[in-house]
Amino acid sequence: MKNNNVGDAQKWMLELGVRYAAVHLPASGQAVALECMGKTWKTQMVIHNGRRWFLNGGWAKFARDNGLRVGDICLFDLKKYPRELTMNVHIISREQLSLK
Repeated sequence: MKNNNVGDAQKWMLELGVRYAAVHLPASGQAVALECMGKTWKTQMVIHNGRRWFLNGGWAKFARDNGLRVGDICLFDLKKYPRELTMNVHIISREQLSLK
């Protein structure tokens, strides 16, 4: 995570990888459910200029509720359900990274 995802900049949005998004995500904005440790957060995926995918509109609550900090890593496991785009999120804290 970077400052604009969870830190002092407080833009509270997450830009998704463009190569991955172009292949696996819809080309239009829509609701995205984030699942982590048995809980679910509703976010909104928006697309800027047809080539940059972002999560916002709920990303801030997800980040705060999970105590995300600069240096943490989130791994997103995409699940496609007929009614809702859902991602399982696995969080690796910066402390866990320094132990390895």
